[in-house]
Parts: sequence; C-alpha cells; structure tokens
Amino acid sequence: MGKGEKGLALFLILFVYLLLSSMHLKTEARPLNNSRSSRSHLLREIEGFFRAVKSSGPSPGNGHRFKSLHTLEANKKSGPSPGVGHDIVTGGNN
Repeated sequence: MGKGEKGLALFLILFVYLLLSSMHLKTEARPLNNSRSSRSHLLREIEGFFRAVKSSGPSPGNGHRFKSLHTLEANKKSGPSPGVGHDIVTGGNN
C-alpha cells in the first residue's frame, strides 16, 4: 500500500466507526404538555403577522415622495466637493 492509500483507508475506517457509533446514541426531547395550545399559539402568531402585512404601507407623510425629477439629475452630476483637499495626488508629492 502506498502512502496515499493508507491515509484513505484510515479515513474510511474512522468514518465508518463514526457512523456506527452515532447510531447507538439516543436523543430525547422534553414532552410537549399540550400540543393543541402550541398550535393555537402558532396560528395566532401567523395571523398577527399577516394582519400587520395587510395593514402596512407607505408612510403617510410627504417626505418619501419625489418632488421632481430634477432631484435625480442632481445626484448624477455629483462629484467630489471643490477644495484644496481634493486635488489630484501624484506619486511625487511628499
């Protein structure tokens, strides 16, 4: 057997051992006291969520509306503000 084959064989043996040993483990959960009450609670939460979605909508204020298309054009023409700190820096400046 080569070096790579030994590593693969060891990996497969460990993997099979892990699978077989995990089958012996048992998991337990605490019993649910009343499954009907949990269902009704879940249904109330879902109904509340859909009620909130149906009643929601855009804010009633005018602040969320566009005043005109000129506000969009101003954003297209934006750039760095004029000033000394925004000059083009070259590699020779120290």
